[in-house]
Amino acid sequence: MRFIASSAGVGFIVDRRLGASTEDEKFEDHWQELSGFVADLFQGACADGGVGDSKNPGCMPRQSLGAADADRPAAKRWEEVFGDIQPTSAPETAEGSAPVTATPPDLQEMPAVASSSSCPYEPKLARGRRRRPSWQQVEEMISHLIDPLSGKVRVYRDVLSFLDDEDVLAVYPEKIIIPIVSKVKIVITCGLEYYLHWRRQRRDGVIILTNMRLIHISTHFSRFKKTLKEDIYPTPPANCSISPFIILLDELSLLLDSGGTCTMLWWRGADHADLEESSASEAAEGSGNESSNGSPRPPRTRPVLSRAYTAPASTTEHTSKWTKEEILAHEHPEKKQRRCTDVSWLLVFLLLLSVLLVFGFKSPSFTALLKLADYGGNVCGTAGKAHQRFAYICAVHAGELQTAFTVCRESCPSSNHSKYRCSNNLTGVDAEAVDYPTDTSIFHISNLCVPRSVELANRLFVHHARAAEEARLYVALRRLWVPLLMAALVGIGISYRLLFVLKKHAESLLKTGVAVIILIPWTWALFLYVMNGKDAEGFCWALVLIGVFLGCISSAHATTLELAAGCIESSCECVLDMPLLQLGPLVVLLTRACAISFMLFCLLVSPAGIFYNHQARVVSFDCGQEHCTGSLIFFICWTGMLLWVEAVITAAWEFAVSYLACTWYFDDPKLERKSGTTLWKLSYTLLRYHLGSMVKAAVVIGFLRPFRFIFGTITQVARMEYNPLRGLIFFFLGCFVHLYEQHFDRFSADAYVELALTAEPVSNAAVLACKVGETQVTFSSTKTGTTFVMQLVWGAIVWWAGYFTVYVIVGGPHKRLEGYGNPYSSYFVGNPHLWSNAGGVISLVAAFPYMMVFDAVSDTLLYCDIIDLEIAKFEEKARQEARLSKEGFFLERLRGLQEWLGDRISMSSSDDASSSCSSSSLP
Repeated sequence: MRFIASSAGVGFIVDRRLGASTEDEKFEDHWQELSGFVADLFQGACADGGVGDSKNPGCMPRQSLGAADADRPAAKRWEEVFGDIQPTSAPETAEGSAPVTATPPDLQEMPAVASSSSCPYEPKLARGRRRRPSWQQVEEMISHLIDPLSGKVRVYRDVLSFLDDEDVLAVYPEKIIIPIVSKVKIVITCGLEYYLHWRRQRRDGVIILTNMRLIHISTHFSRFKKTLKEDIYPTPPANCSISPFIILLDELSLLLDSGGTCTMLWWRGADHADLEESSASEAAEGSGNESSNGSPRPPRTRPVLSRAYTAPASTTEHTSKWTKEEILAHEHPEKKQRRCTDVSWLLVFLLLLSVLLVFGFKSPSFTALLKLADYGGNVCGTAGKAHQRFAYICAVHAGELQTAFTVCRESCPSSNHSKYRCSNNLTGVDAEAVDYPTDTSIFHISNLCVPRSVELANRLFVHHARAAEEARLYVALRRLWVPLLMAALVGIGISYRLLFVLKKHAESLLKTGVAVIILIPWTWALFLYVMNGKDAEGFCWALVLIGVFLGCISSAHATTLELAAGCIESSCECVLDMPLLQLGPLVVLLTRACAISFMLFCLLVSPAGIFYNHQARVVSFDCGQEHCTGSLIFFICWTGMLLWVEAVITAAWEFAVSYLACTWYFDDPKLERKSGTTLWKLSYTLLRYHLGSMVKAAVVIGFLRPFRFIFGTITQVARMEYNPLRGLIFFFLGCFVHLYEQHFDRFSADAYVELALTAEPVSNAAVLACKVGETQVTFSSTKTGTTFVMQLVWGAIVWWAGYFTVYVIVGGPHKRLEGYGNPYSSYFVGNPHLWSNAGGVISLVAAFPYMMVFDAVSDTLLYCDIIDLEIAKFEEKARQEARLSKEGFFLERLRGLQEWLGDRISMSSSDDASSSCSSSSLP
């Protein structure tokens, strides 16, 4: 730590303790440069004794500041922006607030005059000489403080309230630019280099020294958050003393309009708060935003519903059906008091799994899961061939006769020192052939004896292609596992990078995807008309009408599409802020792979199994030697258990996403949370309290998800207000809409969010989540459709990347990779287009968890937005009732006092009247 002081009485602290965790790998060099630069600034900030003047400090040489040298002029480091972006009129902005007034009305008419005093910071003259920037100019400065290409600093004189005789002496940009070498490393490591070194990006910042003050600016620009922090340290001459606090108050006063309402909070100074967009209506609703336990909850900018005030009425038309107890039961996930939920489902799940494991391992046999048959159609290892479990391809070379056919053997030969009699009753071949070295299939997936020699395997496949399709697939997978693995890694890397793209450009990608979807029918119609002419005229008109229909739908929902894009951007920001959400999809993939491998292994050791009869082209069931009914029941139950386990993994992951997203939403934005602590709390909450709920949710939510998707799609299309086919859909498919609304709507993934916030069982959480869905029906439907469009674009990009990766390796012209296309090579792979498509599918499967995580996070953030607004409404209502009750209490007391005073006055009046009467009656 180093403290630097100046003659102006202003201190500056450079704290290097954060250098151990900074993303700047050259932190030591940059810190020395910055600290020396700041020291020079403060040492020469104020001229002493008559050396220099207010415009040119005597102890401030430009070369010592790093501003310029003899060969490079100062203009190379910065450029000054004069003037302003004048607003066309004074309409309301997109947020529903009027443009910010830069100065109070009494200062609007004051002209900008030059300084005539020896003290340039005289408050009245300073106010008069300031420019009045518009909010558009402030936004431009936030987004273009540093030029992204040249790195040049843009000094906006009007926004920074520069005086007429104030000049820039030096600048120091604080933006970290990733070098080319690191970018190459990021691409090679599929984003791992970025995650380890460059994940924590800094905001753009600039230190500007003028002849009158030192200015430190830091900005951050995104769709729903525009922040600007400006620290000003005045450097007046030695004969002019003025407090920096006056200048700061003077700067802050420029943002108050004539009515005294601050429509834009612009904090400057030591509190380090940021510029946040907030309207007067939001401030009124958010003033009482406290948690249910009475402790104030730190505010977070609402990503969606804070902008729904200017959205169509459909996004806010529904009123909630919450009770006070239900809405106030929502708390921070880590502060909620929890209890075990749905324990009975967990006990049933463990009991069934234990019974199946005991039955499966009671008599292990290690038979092949996929069994091949011999030339006569007899499956090796089944009835009639029970002891001959392996399928072996005989290669017969008797004179001019060269043939190959499959026979059943007791074992696979491991060398060529033995012979085997190959008999084929169908073709009359009966010859003794020399064995060739073979291996058993990996993990006993198949009972085929796979040749070790790739050339022999290729020749056998040519002679006996139909009988060896399974072997060909196995050999090809053994050769192509590296290209397919690379395709999977490419899919994961692209998906991770797309999160950064969606964080900043979700709206642009959404508009592009919608435009492509609209243009596809028109392009198809044009292609058919060019190729077929009038023969396809009817179909072409149908495609044109479909494109017009899609265009009308997208145009009618343009505003809600923008809101949905903002929600997606916020969800990507949440994912990138939490490392657990970034690594979670990989953990889920590995967990699924381990679970599937274990379940398949249990099928291998059990007496039951399936096999593919390549001659009959059918899949058959092998029930073993005896107890066929029991084996069949075991196979069906074990297959169902496999699906149940996969659904439990999915439910646990969706709950984890909801838990982490809720934690991010309700946490203090300034809080530095440790991932290890969050992971421990999440794991403890999931395994200790809600594992039974995951088992139940896997059934009521996971298994019903396909039906809910079909019926929900029909319902969402029917709910579109501007859909011209809405009436027809209700007429023909109204029963499906009714079925979805009455039965399937409640079983949504929002139940996981409710479970994280309220710790209720799955059934109760589903009912409560259904109430939330009723408050934002139209917007939720639009967001779901928007997310689906983004996932389509995402999936297309990932699929093409995987396809291209495998095709370049397998079918490309690279000389070192020609073996994949050479039939005589040990790495030969036929049909490269087929395997390229397989690479695209594998890449898509690997990227699928990342494609779903931002969808789940956006749903969670929208849910938290609704809950936050509902809590604010209830608390505002409670404050009004309390205020009315207090007013009623005082009014009642005043009324009682008034009645008492009236009675006393009337009594005194009657006493006076009686006294006067008695006096008048005296003689």
